[in-house]
Amino acid sequence: LIPMLSKRPLTLFSANALAELAPVLGNGFYRYVEDVTMAFVEAIEREALSNNAPRRTEFVNHGAAVNAHVREDAVHALVATLCEVVQNPSGKGHAHDKTAAVELIGRFCKETKLDITDNIENLLTASMMMFSYSEAHVLKQAVPAAAAVMKHVKKEQAAEYIELLQSILREVTHENGEQVLFELPGLNVRGALKSFYPLLTEGLVKGNEKTKQLAASTMGTLVSLTASTTLMTYVMVLTGPLIRMASEQFSEGVKLAILQALRLLLVKCGPRVKAFFSALQTTFRKALRHKSKAVRDETVKGLAQMMKHNPRVDNVVQDLVNQAATEEDAAIKVSLLEGLIAVTADKPTGKRISKPLLGKLLNTSGDLMSHKHDDVRYAGATLFGSCLIFLDDNELESHVAKRLSADSSAEKKIWTTRQGKVIAMGAAARAGEARVGETKLVEGVVLNSMDDDNVNVVTSAITASKNILISGNLSDPMDGEDLLEKMAELSKSTSDEVKATTVKALQAYAYYAGDDCKAKLSAASVSSVVLGPLVEAYDAEKKSDPRYEMKMALFFLLQYHVGEQSVAEKKALSICKKMASKNASAAKALASMVKKTFPKITEVEIKGIARKLTR
Repeated sequence: LIPMLSKRPLTLFSANALAELAPVLGNGFYRYVEDVTMAFVEAIEREALSNNAPRRTEFVNHGAAVNAHVREDAVHALVATLCEVVQNPSGKGHAHDKTAAVELIGRFCKETKLDITDNIENLLTASMMMFSYSEAHVLKQAVPAAAAVMKHVKKEQAAEYIELLQSILREVTHENGEQVLFELPGLNVRGALKSFYPLLTEGLVKGNEKTKQLAASTMGTLVSLTASTTLMTYVMVLTGPLIRMASEQFSEGVKLAILQALRLLLVKCGPRVKAFFSALQTTFRKALRHKSKAVRDETVKGLAQMMKHNPRVDNVVQDLVNQAATEEDAAIKVSLLEGLIAVTADKPTGKRISKPLLGKLLNTSGDLMSHKHDDVRYAGATLFGSCLIFLDDNELESHVAKRLSADSSAEKKIWTTRQGKVIAMGAAARAGEARVGETKLVEGVVLNSMDDDNVNVVTSAITASKNILISGNLSDPMDGEDLLEKMAELSKSTSDEVKATTVKALQAYAYYAGDDCKAKLSAASVSSVVLGPLVEAYDAEKKSDPRYEMKMALFFLLQYHVGEQSVAEKKALSICKKMASKNASAAKALASMVKKTFPKITEVEIKGIARKLTR
């Protein structure tokens, strides 16, 4: 009787008969489960394609009635059949077959009284695979199906299923190891996140260290894959438990996962987390003193995100400045300073700092510009330089005269003081402070420092030069040419560190410098000042890594060419063509640039490049 009734195409009469017979089908039904299930899937798909919603609903109800009475011996066959439909990679374009299968999965999980623990992995995977679809009719069935599956997960199995959930999310959003989906449509359906919240909370609050870390990490993944508008509904229920757990003494991994999840919530829903700002401030304050640098670094990121939406800037900045001034542990001191750097990096936030407090911040950071500890010195000088942008002209002049003016004879003997000044200059340029392009500062601090007898001062001066050139804030274009000429000269340095820093700086300058900066420095000056010395350095260099970096610098610098080719440019182009024959990405970039860069390049040269690209 069953083979006759399940004959395809399934009729509504046969579907109704199978549903009526379902309670008395007995243990032998497992032999027919696959055929009956596929008959229902195809019938539901057929009616969906015909846009016959009432008949489709009838087939779904009859199929669900049959599945609800499936006995233990047939559960595995039923689940395997439905999951195979959903996970079939071929697909039909419209996904109505998959939608039918996932709807039957949802109805089965909702209505069955059996223990389906052994099948939860397959059922949840199949349901959530459909979360990647954007079609409303698919998500309308996939989300309830996943929710129905989750109701069968027992609390004591939290660790196992949190790991499964994390694995599924990765599988759905990645292809060949690369993330291809950065927002999962299914998670934006109303109620989708609610399905996973009990499991994650259970793991976060009651799990062991490993489970807590996994729960927080998975929570962060869900947050990152959900739209901000959807997350707004869940801010309160997600943030509270995370903050409570963050205040506990856990291992580095747990702490890091919790802080990452909190940061993601702040990124997505900053203003809505406002009710927790006071608690978050306490959490971040404690975490900035954690023994783990990774935890402190993550705290800095979270703090910066919170302060974008926190009107009480002075309260937090005052606390950080006071701690930074008195902290004796160098590593903690650096993290406190980095917290201030991150907070003030957001210009609207920095502008909300009161003038008296800003002065205190600059005095504190200025005092640390010559600190004996390298990281403290770098952080202090960076903070000082990046905050100059918030000063008016008179205030800037005062602080520059005090901290960045020409060294006294006593200061000249202290290399840390000299380095702190150029680090601050570079930080100011990077932050967009145009007034550091004043001639006397460029010449008196940065240019002279590239002749320093201390390698650390020289490399910092090179970096500062790069930042100034990229910013384009030069009162006199000749200063830019002077900086470039000195950098080109240092590309031939006997110090590997100086040489490497210089070549990287020239690469970055040529690649990132804005049009305004390029307009101030003529192509002819770049060609004559930089290309010649750099080609010489390339010819003299014997090591493969530095030679490659020099080739990349030459490649980017060629974009400055206008008009006739100079001898240096011809040599540089020759070097770049050799690189193109061995490096696919360089070849592609060179091919797209050549005609634009060299309007008068010969056809022979073009054909030569083409041959290499073909090979």
